[in-house]
Amino acid sequence: MQEEELFRIGDALRRMCGEQNLTWVIEAVDAAAREGFTESVNPDSSAYPRGDDDSWPYPFSWQPAPRGRPQVEIRERAYTTQEEVLLLLDAMLAIYRDLPDLCAETIAVLRRGWEGRVPIPDSVVFIDPTPATTEFDSPFTFRRAELDRSTEFALEVETEEEQRRRQRVVDSLLALRGEVLR
Repeated sequence: MQEEELFRIGDALRRMCGEQNLTWVIEAVDAAAREGFTESVNPDSSAYPRGDDDSWPYPFSWQPAPRGRPQVEIRERAYTTQEEVLLLLDAMLAIYRDLPDLCAETIAVLRRGWEGRVPIPDSVVFIDPTPATTEFDSPFTFRRAELDRSTEFALEVETEEEQRRRQRVVDSLLALRGEVLR
Protein backbone atom coordinates (compact mmCIF):
# COMPACT_ATOMS: atom_id res chain seq x y z
CA MET A 1 0.00 0.00 0.00
CA GLN A 2 1.25 3.48 -0.82
CA GLU A 3 2.35 5.87 1.91
CA GLU A 4 -0.41 8.38 1.03
CA GLU A 5 -3.09 5.69 1.31
CA LEU A 6 -1.72 4.65 4.70
CA PHE A 7 -1.85 8.27 5.93
CA ARG A 8 -5.45 8.57 4.72
CA ILE A 9 -6.46 5.31 6.42
CA GLY A 10 -4.71 6.34 9.64
CA ASP A 11 -6.49 9.71 9.63
CA ALA A 12 -9.87 8.07 8.95
CA LEU A 13 -9.33 5.60 11.82
CA ARG A 14 -8.35 8.44 14.14
CA ARG A 15 -11.50 10.39 13.21
CA MET A 16 -13.60 7.28 13.81
CA CYS A 17 -11.99 6.80 17.24
CA GLY A 18 -12.68 10.44 18.07
CA GLU A 19 -16.34 10.08 17.06
CA GLN A 20 -16.69 6.96 19.23
CA ASN A 21 -15.10 8.62 22.30
CA LEU A 22 -12.01 6.43 21.95
CA THR A 23 -9.49 9.25 22.10
CA TRP A 24 -7.68 7.34 24.84
CA VAL A 25 -6.90 4.63 22.25
CA ILE A 26 -5.35 7.25 19.97
CA GLU A 27 -3.31 8.60 22.88
CA ALA A 28 -2.06 5.10 23.76
CA VAL A 29 -1.12 4.35 20.15
CA ASP A 30 0.65 7.71 19.84
CA ALA A 31 2.58 7.02 23.05
CA ALA A 32 3.66 3.62 21.76
CA ALA A 33 4.66 5.15 18.42
CA ARG A 34 6.74 7.83 20.18
CA GLU A 35 8.62 5.13 22.09
CA GLY A 36 9.41 3.37 18.84
CA PHE A 37 9.97 -0.25 17.93
CA THR A 38 12.52 -2.32 19.86
CA GLU A 39 13.84 -5.64 18.64
CA SER A 40 16.62 -8.01 19.57
CA VAL A 41 19.21 -8.24 16.81
CA ASN A 42 20.51 -11.56 18.13
CA PRO A 43 17.61 -13.38 19.83
CA ASP A 44 19.84 -16.23 21.08
CA SER A 45 21.75 -13.84 23.32
CA SER A 46 19.37 -13.99 26.28
CA ALA A 47 20.96 -14.57 29.67
CA TYR A 48 17.79 -16.31 30.82
CA PRO A 49 17.42 -20.07 30.68
CA ARG A 50 15.56 -21.99 28.04
CA GLY A 51 13.28 -24.83 29.09
CA ASP A 52 15.83 -27.45 27.98
CA ASP A 53 18.82 -25.82 29.71
CA ASP A 54 20.25 -28.10 32.44
CA SER A 55 22.74 -25.51 33.68
CA TRP A 56 20.12 -23.98 36.01
CA PRO A 57 19.84 -26.34 38.99
CA TYR A 58 17.63 -24.01 41.05
CA PRO A 59 14.36 -22.67 39.69
CA PHE A 60 14.77 -19.10 40.98
CA SER A 61 18.49 -18.49 40.84
CA TRP A 62 20.31 -16.20 38.43
CA GLN A 63 23.53 -17.16 36.75
CA PRO A 64 25.54 -15.17 34.27
CA ALA A 65 25.30 -16.17 30.64
CA PRO A 66 27.86 -18.69 29.46
CA ARG A 67 30.86 -17.10 27.74
CA GLY A 68 30.06 -18.71 24.42
CA ARG A 69 26.71 -16.91 24.19
CA PRO A 70 26.78 -13.50 22.44
CA GLN A 71 25.95 -10.31 24.30
CA VAL A 72 22.44 -8.90 24.01
CA GLU A 73 22.11 -6.40 21.19
CA ILE A 74 18.92 -4.38 20.92
CA ARG A 75 17.98 -2.13 18.03
CA GLU A 76 15.47 0.69 18.35
CA ARG A 77 13.81 2.41 15.44
CA ALA A 78 10.77 4.50 14.66
CA TYR A 79 7.58 2.78 13.54
CA THR A 80 6.90 2.86 9.83
CA THR A 81 3.60 4.35 8.68
CA GLN A 82 2.31 0.86 7.94
CA GLU A 83 3.23 -0.33 11.44
CA GLU A 84 1.52 2.68 13.04
CA VAL A 85 -1.68 1.99 11.10
CA LEU A 86 -1.49 -1.68 12.10
CA LEU A 87 -0.94 -0.67 15.73
CA LEU A 88 -4.09 1.48 15.60
CA LEU A 89 -6.06 -1.29 13.87
CA ASP A 90 -4.95 -3.84 16.45
CA ALA A 91 -5.93 -1.50 19.29
CA MET A 92 -9.37 -1.00 17.74
CA LEU A 93 -9.76 -4.75 17.24
CA ALA A 94 -8.94 -5.25 20.91
CA ILE A 95 -11.71 -2.80 21.82
CA TYR A 96 -14.39 -4.12 19.47
CA ARG A 97 -13.54 -7.83 19.39
CA ASP A 98 -11.74 -8.76 22.61
CA LEU A 99 -12.98 -6.35 25.30
CA PRO A 100 -16.70 -7.28 25.16
CA ASP A 101 -15.80 -10.96 25.42
CA LEU A 102 -13.50 -10.21 28.34
CA CYS A 103 -16.25 -8.26 30.12
CA ALA A 104 -18.77 -11.08 29.55
CA GLU A 105 -16.32 -13.69 30.83
CA THR A 106 -15.54 -11.57 33.90
CA ILE A 107 -19.24 -11.29 34.70
CA ALA A 108 -19.72 -15.03 34.16
CA VAL A 109 -16.82 -15.88 36.48
CA LEU A 110 -18.02 -13.47 39.14
CA ARG A 111 -21.56 -14.73 38.77
CA ARG A 112 -20.43 -18.29 39.46
CA GLY A 113 -18.53 -17.04 42.50
CA TRP A 114 -15.56 -19.21 41.62
CA GLU A 115 -17.67 -22.29 42.23
CA GLY A 116 -18.83 -21.33 45.70
CA ARG A 117 -15.47 -20.28 47.15
CA VAL A 118 -16.42 -16.61 47.39
CA PRO A 119 -19.76 -14.85 47.79
CA ILE A 120 -21.51 -13.94 44.56
CA PRO A 121 -21.39 -10.15 43.99
CA ASP A 122 -24.49 -8.06 43.41
CA SER A 123 -22.89 -5.95 40.69
CA VAL A 124 -19.71 -5.37 38.71
CA VAL A 125 -18.27 -1.93 38.00
CA PHE A 126 -16.41 -1.35 34.73
CA ILE A 127 -14.20 1.71 34.56
CA ASP A 128 -14.11 3.51 31.21
CA PRO A 129 -11.59 6.33 30.64
CA THR A 130 -13.25 9.59 29.65
CA PRO A 131 -11.82 13.00 28.82
CA ALA A 132 -11.89 15.36 31.79
CA THR A 133 -13.42 18.78 31.13
CA THR A 134 -11.88 20.42 34.20
CA GLU A 135 -8.96 19.56 36.41
CA PHE A 136 -11.37 18.45 39.15
CA ASP A 137 -13.25 15.95 36.97
CA SER A 138 -12.55 12.26 37.32
CA PRO A 139 -10.73 10.84 34.31
CA PHE A 140 -13.00 7.78 34.47
CA THR A 141 -16.65 6.91 33.94
CA PHE A 142 -17.98 4.12 36.09
CA ARG A 143 -20.47 1.71 34.53
CA ARG A 144 -22.27 -0.66 36.88
CA ALA A 145 -23.68 -3.97 35.69
CA GLU A 146 -26.23 -5.36 38.12
CA LEU A 147 -26.14 -9.14 38.34
CA ASP A 148 -29.38 -11.03 38.01
CA ARG A 149 -29.16 -14.01 40.35
CA SER A 150 -31.75 -15.98 38.38
CA THR A 151 -29.67 -16.07 35.19
CA GLU A 152 -26.06 -16.69 34.21
CA PHE A 153 -25.56 -13.18 32.79
CA ALA A 154 -25.65 -9.57 33.89
CA LEU A 155 -28.71 -7.49 33.11
CA GLU A 156 -26.62 -5.39 30.73
CA VAL A 157 -26.27 -7.99 28.00
CA GLU A 158 -25.47 -7.03 24.43
CA THR A 159 -28.49 -7.59 22.19
CA GLU A 160 -28.23 -9.71 19.04
CA GLU A 161 -28.46 -6.58 16.88
CA GLU A 162 -25.62 -4.95 18.84
CA GLN A 163 -23.56 -8.12 18.46
CA ARG A 164 -24.18 -8.15 14.69
CA ARG A 165 -23.21 -4.48 14.40
CA ARG A 166 -20.06 -5.04 16.44
CA GLN A 167 -19.19 -8.08 14.34
CA ARG A 168 -19.57 -6.01 11.15
CA VAL A 169 -17.11 -3.49 12.58
CA VAL A 170 -14.68 -6.29 13.51
CA ASP A 171 -15.00 -7.84 10.04
CA SER A 172 -14.34 -4.46 8.41
CA LEU A 173 -11.30 -3.83 10.61
CA LEU A 174 -9.92 -7.30 9.83
CA ALA A 175 -10.42 -6.78 6.09
CA LEU A 176 -8.73 -3.38 6.28
CA ARG A 177 -5.88 -4.92 8.26
CA GLY A 178 -5.44 -7.52 5.52
CA GLU A 179 -5.28 -4.78 2.89
CA VAL A 180 -2.73 -2.80 4.88
CA LEU A 181 -0.53 -5.89 5.18
CA ARG A 182 -0.48 -6.44 1.40
